Amino acid sequence: MSQTETIMLFVLGFAFAGLVALFLGRLAWQIALRLGARRMQRQVPTTVAELQAERDRLRAEYAMMSRNSSFASTMSKCAWPSNSPKFRATATASKP
Repeated sequence: MSQTETIMLFVLGFAFAGLVALFLGRLAWQIALRLGARRMQRQVPTTVAELQAERDRLRAEYAMMSRNSSFASTMSKCAWPSNSPKFRATATASKP
């Protein structure tokens, strides 16, 4: 077997492997698209009741976040030392 034949067989094998990789890649891409479409269809509500339930869930989640943030801000105001009567009493007593 000559060197030219060896090079041609190597190039032919490389081309064949590339062609197989392209076909397998396309197959994997189509499977991934199909799985992604199914996942999206499962996540999207299909009936009016499901849409209302999702909207109510989001509204409740927002209400809880709002309540927690207002509660945290109220607690931080209460925890500030200048708002406590004991701090005011000691601050005014130390002034000459």
